[in-house]
Amino acid sequence: MGSKKRYKAYKRPEEDLEEIKITPDRKKEDLYINWFPGHMNKAIKQIKAKLKLVDIVLEVRDARVPLVSGNPALNAALGLKSKLIVFNKANLADQDNIKLWKDWFSKQEQPFLFINALDKGSIKKITDYSKKVVLDNFEKHNPGKVPTNKVSMMIIGLPNTGKSTLINRMSQRNAARTADKPGYTQSQQWIKVEENFLLLDTPGIMPPKIHTKEHGLWLTSVHAIPSKIVPDETTAIFLIEYLLKNKSKELLERYKLENHDMGFLECLEKIGLNRQCLLKKGVVDYERVYTIILLDFRSGELGKISFESPPELPVQTE
Repeated sequence: MGSKKRYKAYKRPEEDLEEIKITPDRKKEDLYINWFPGHMNKAIKQIKAKLKLVDIVLEVRDARVPLVSGNPALNAALGLKSKLIVFNKANLADQDNIKLWKDWFSKQEQPFLFINALDKGSIKKITDYSKKVVLDNFEKHNPGKVPTNKVSMMIIGLPNTGKSTLINRMSQRNAARTADKPGYTQSQQWIKVEENFLLLDTPGIMPPKIHTKEHGLWLTSVHAIPSKIVPDETTAIFLIEYLLKNKSKELLERYKLENHDMGFLECLEKIGLNRQCLLKKGVVDYERVYTIILLDFRSGELGKISFESPPELPVQTE
């Protein structure tokens, strides 16, 4: 399959990213991806500068990776600012896993919601809960004072977590451009959600470091990291191995496979043959197979999957 050559895709063109590399973590023996596009560095500075303009920060994460899809680099900058974490794409996550996370975040006393940005009911929950969080925080720090009925919100999150889709649903129009491409939004704009409720959009921002290779593969699987950083081949192989190991019935049903007793290469070949992804002389077109696997996973055709489980102890934010 030419895997060794394709892994060179980890090193990207200089004009696009200032730094992308995989290096050993000094504290652990795992690997981490260290990347920091220039526009993201600029975006973080803009976010810090505009925090004083908003009442609450809405952080959008992926429900399949609730902690890994967060950005610890921004937490210190928020200070006492009210924050609501919205875990989008809950419809694609394992529902039993979501129950565990709800219990975990409740114990952290962190306001949160698990939602599907395409569901109208979820949008109403966000605006109502945001108003409550802002009011509670105001009364806590301003006893005896009368709160305003206006709410201004900043929305932040990793690329491709559904921020733009969420904004469009909240404003009931195509206020934010959307694309199935991480990092598509690269500007800031105020958007009217409803009377006395304004929303400030921001570009998607990746954390400066992803501390393990596994976490990086989780993020690339849910498409928060683009294929120019981690090639489709690497992500597709990870997903196939994950699904085989976890005895996914959806994997067998979707690709008409007989059992899970095979390696990833045999599995890829069978998928290619069953889906007629063939080149000349009947050779499997692995590029097409990778594309099919990634599209099927990201659309939920391979089942409701959650990669991350709640830790036993509370996570210390940076």
